[in-house]
Amino acid sequence: MGPFRAFFFYHPDQIREILVTHWNKLPKMKRQVKVLRQWDGNGLVLSEGEFWQRQHRLVQPAFAPKRFAKYAKR
Repeated sequence: MGPFRAFFFYHPDQIREILVTHWNKLPKMKRQVKVLRQWDGNGLVLSEGEFWQRQHRLVQPAFAPKRFAKYAKR
């Protein structure tokens, strides 16, 4: 992405390590946030810190494995 390196992780263990264990060590890239905020505002994807934690806790139940089974039946 421009002059920055991008890394892609596909294995579930790696994704969990990044998104669950070390979520607070991955700052958002300021330039991308500035551009994307035009469309997303301060949504879950772009927010950080305590605000992100509160928002994440609110939406987390919708992504529970039990819920996904119900979504597929529709």
